Amino acid sequence: MKALYVKNPGAIDKDTSLSALPVETASLILNVRIHLYNMKESGRSNSMDEVIERISTLEGRVSEHDRIFDMIREEIRGLREYIDGRIDDTNARIDDLRLDMNGRIDDTNKKIDDLKSDMNGRIDDTNKKIDDLKSDMNGRIDDTNKKIDDLKSDMNGRIDDTNKKIDDLKSDMNGRIDDTNKKIDDLKSDMNGRIDDTNTRIDDLRLDMNGRIDGINKRIDETNRRIDETNKRIDDTNRKIEEMDIRLNRRIDSNFKWMLGIQIAMWITIISAILLH
Repeated sequence: MKALYVKNPGAIDKDTSLSALPVETASLILNVRIHLYNMKESGRSNSMDEVIERISTLEGRVSEHDRIFDMIREEIRGLREYIDGRIDDTNARIDDLRLDMNGRIDDTNKKIDDLKSDMNGRIDDTNKKIDDLKSDMNGRIDDTNKKIDDLKSDMNGRIDDTNKKIDDLKSDMNGRIDDTNKKIDDLKSDMNGRIDDTNTRIDDLRLDMNGRIDGINKRIDETNRRIDETNKRIDDTNRKIEEMDIRLNRRIDSNFKWMLGIQIAMWITIISAILLH
């Protein structure tokens, strides 16, 4: 049970402290003291029975609280003994655990020392193998460098020979190119001459063809003119035939049929003569 505390008013009693009492008890005592003080100040004494009754009630409550406090103290003492026992057990277990951990740590340290010794031996062996490999690789590298130098010398000689052949080939090709260019120039000059001759012949042929085309066009125009005249004569002849046909149709009878035949024959002869002309 948690206790609440109040301050003692100094105007009532400076020597008495209520801080160790529960709040209900302290409040009751405080009220009694205030009541007694008020009675003393007012000069009243006829309420002493009431005061005595309140004090008795207060003493009963204080006794009850004392009994509760004794129970609480007993509980606290038992709890403290239980906690002390648990602490002793825990300390014993901690000591046992410390001993066990120290043993394990010692074993681990021994294993680490053994592993360290083994690893140092292996590292020494590895370093020796590395040194041996390094020595072997240096020898091989020296041999390889010598082969590279020999190959380089041989390749330089071959490259020099190849460069000489390239220079000779270049000189020969330049000569051939010069000859080819000269032949091209000669061919170009000859072709230009032939092209000029061909252009002249083309111009002459163009003039001749233009003259012939003009003559053909004139003949075509003349032929077209004659065709137009012939068509005109044919149209006139057809018109006359139609007129004659109309006249003949008007005059035909049995007595003039033979004359019609003669006239038709004559006109046919005339038309044939015109067409042949």
